[in-house]
Amino acid sequence: LLTDTLATAKTPEEQRDRALFLTLLESGIRIGSALGLEVRDLDFEGRVAYLRVAKAGRQDKVYLPSALRTVLADYVTTHSSRWLFPGRDPDAALADRHVRRQLDLWLQRAGIRRHVTVHGLRHSFAARLLERSGGDLLLGQQALRHQNIASTLAYAGPPSDRLAEVLDGP
Repeated sequence: LLTDTLATAKTPEEQRDRALFLTLLESGIRIGSALGLEVRDLDFEGRVAYLRVAKAGRQDKVYLPSALRTVLADYVTTHSSRWLFPGRDPDAALADRHVRRQLDLWLQRAGIRRHVTVHGLRHSFAARLLERSGGDLLLGQQALRHQNIASTLAYAGPPSDRLAEVLDGP
């Protein structure tokens, strides 16, 4: 529902919000890393974004899925700021407090009534990734850039029906 509503973005601010929330949903990066991105950090040919601001002060890179690359490539042609997600002042990055307010507005527009945090978008990415990968925790650890696999386990959720299938046998 949220992605469908984001697809209706028209104004420059709405386009920025769409690009930001899709970046969080499709790459799994943390909000601080996303807000620290500059346009020059995107390598469309290499299919990655270079993160200048990652957890614990590290620098990192993240894979950009094809659909997200398309959205970002279209989006970067719409503004001239060095920041990928500029605030009102194009010389400054968007503030995370503003991002939280904007997410609430988009959730309301989408008719989503349950409380969702910006970090919850990372959880959504992780849950979808683990589901699509058949529960591959090492892949999840790599995608989420966790140092410790125990951090990735938090995203795995409760056992699925697969456990019953395995235990019951053929």
